Amino acid sequence: MGRIIKIILSWCLVIAVPVVALGLACNALVRLPDLYQYTMNETQLLRAFNAQGQEEAVAGSISKYMQHRVDELQYQYDEEDEMSLLFSRDEQNFMAHMRFKADIWAGIFFLLLILAATGIIVLYKGEHYEIIRMRLKWAIGVFILFDLAIAVMLLVPGLWENITARFVGMLGEEHVLGNVFSVPFVRLYSIASGIFGSVIMGIISYFLFKHIKPKSIFW
Repeated sequence: MGRIIKIILSWCLVIAVPVVALGLACNALVRLPDLYQYTMNETQLLRAFNAQGQEEAVAGSISKYMQHRVDELQYQYDEEDEMSLLFSRDEQNFMAHMRFKADIWAGIFFLLLILAATGIIVLYKGEHYEIIRMRLKWAIGVFILFDLAIAVMLLVPGLWENITARFVGMLGEEHVLGNVFSVPFVRLYSIASGIFGSVIMGIISYFLFKHIKPKSIFW
């Protein structure tokens, strides 16, 4: 039974490690302000909402909400000597749903991380160093396939328009977030996820390859 468990855990590493690396990247990016701010700066969309020049602050308010640092998504700004609210109720509901999904996926990735760590610990204690290294090589291969899939999808005509339409759903161009979550944003998010995930995968691989080495037959 113990041997079967070790075999199962070893093969779980092949899927769990790359999924965790890419998943953590995707989850982190949707909670950070950088992509939101970049999109607003590039498109100058806040000009249409009389809030130009406040891109950093608006992106910060979105990020704080996604990180559970505030309970409500809202941004208040001056408009012709009056205070106006930037986000509508539809946008608040959309982001609440998006944050809930991000939290669910974060929980799934955390469980996979525990599974991967358990597999590594069990195999390490059993001195199956070569198996860990072999499965990690397979995991790197799976991750490369993930990145290649993203790269191929970026070249498919009309795909990102459909993804964006599904992603944004109820929001239209009359909403700030309806303009933020555009095709360029979804493309940039996908590229950034692949790059950020590669960095995480590289760190994991470097740490494991460095600290888990087969026993040398020579002294």
